[in-house]
Amino acid sequence: MIDNKNKVLHERLLINGDWVEGSGEIKVINPANTEEIVGWIARGSQEDVDKAVKAAKEAFPKWSAIPSAQRAEILNKAAHRILETIQQRAMLLTRENGKVISESFIDFGFAAHLMEYYATLANRLKDELVIDDSLGQAYLQRRPKGVIAGIVPWNYPIVLSFFKIAPALLAGNTLVIKPATYAPLALIDAIRVLNSFLPKGVINVVTGNGAEVGSYLARHPDVSMVAFTGGIDVGKEVMKGASSGIKKVLLELGGNDPGIVLDDFNINDDALMTRLLRGVFNHTGQICFGLKRIYVPVSLYDRFTKRFTEMADALVLGNGLDPKTTIGPLNNEAGLKFIQELVNESVSSDAKVTSVGQVQDVEIFKQGYFHKPTIISNVANSARIVQVEQFGPVIPIVRYQSLDEAIKMANDSAFGLGSSIWTNDLERGLKAAGQISAGQTFINSHEPFSLDLQLPFGGVKESGIGRAMSTYGLDEYVDFHTISNRYQQPQQ
Repeated sequence: MIDNKNKVLHERLLINGDWVEGSGEIKVINPANTEEIVGWIARGSQEDVDKAVKAAKEAFPKWSAIPSAQRAEILNKAAHRILETIQQRAMLLTRENGKVISESFIDFGFAAHLMEYYATLANRLKDELVIDDSLGQAYLQRRPKGVIAGIVPWNYPIVLSFFKIAPALLAGNTLVIKPATYAPLALIDAIRVLNSFLPKGVINVVTGNGAEVGSYLARHPDVSMVAFTGGIDVGKEVMKGASSGIKKVLLELGGNDPGIVLDDFNINDDALMTRLLRGVFNHTGQICFGLKRIYVPVSLYDRFTKRFTEMADALVLGNGLDPKTTIGPLNNEAGLKFIQELVNESVSSDAKVTSVGQVQDVEIFKQGYFHKPTIISNVANSARIVQVEQFGPVIPIVRYQSLDEAIKMANDSAFGLGSSIWTNDLERGLKAAGQISAGQTFINSHEPFSLDLQLPFGGVKESGIGRAMSTYGLDEYVDFHTISNRYQQPQQ
């Protein structure tokens, strides 16, 4: 466990219960100060993947034979231990990831509550009698799949990893986790806590280059299922690799979430406007189901844009460990350059580009991957800034003439992860939400607090395959086995 917020960490691979060296090390830096080294992770190889998968495969028979109630108790114990020391863990996550400290608390807290939630579902894994009538009986078994490969991202590394880890373990599977190289340290530390309660080999960690470690893990013949969260292009490669073994894939991919503001929305409602603002700038806009384009009716457009801009201007940029900071840096240089490219394109167009926010310290601003929140108004729906997943602190605001037009523009996308409707009329909101093509549509919210553990989360179209959270999320990690003595005499 980390014991000093300035300590430089050296993390190794976790294989069969042992922490072992890799073939080299990869540097992890602080996005708020690119000169600060937060730690180093081991550079894993394909040979390391082979060892980790072998360990998981060998651990599977004993782990899957343990009653689900005992596996649930392990999840509860690990969740409790993580919450006990959440302060230091959150500080580490902020240092390597860039998000403000309150968002790091959410990342860890959500993951712990996810483990506690799945622990309540242990009885769901017992055999069910589904039919019992004059023709006989039929039983349904949920059986663990085997070795699960979890390939996870850097933006919400803890909760998005435990989206996979918690249901997979409860169902009786074993795991090999490949963390992202940009923000792996806090996740590895959380897995260390969990591993202390598990038999050897049940969970393994191989860090390293995605093209080598991640790709090889996805196509490994002894992996039964690949659960991946990340970009669409990489997701397609994961799917292609998994297809070589006809194994299941669970993909939570990118999003370009629309938010439709209805003409009855009260822009003077501070609470709702603050929710909308958080939906856009949570984690500096680096969240898969973040609000990434806003559609506003012509009658409300100018007033809405003015009010939104004024509120966004109060955001405070700085190091996420500073309690005054409300928005941190982007996580990496590639993301910063992409945002700069999109903004420069918008400046060269007919759109209005407004940079907002307060910089706490100019010197700190220069040291990190910071970009001021930027509002793009008077922009066409066809503009690139509207059509792509920006993944940064920029937001285009598009006019619409009719609600039908807004819904058509919102749905005209290869993405289909999240969406939202903003209105003072719940009935109108529900009706509009029913016409959106997405995995989920929120009404008057669009952020992590909008999620409910009892409801499935995932995308449609190119935003993904399968669901996380809820009982549906647990069922992703099992094979269904029907046992039946039912027989119907053929007609003579």
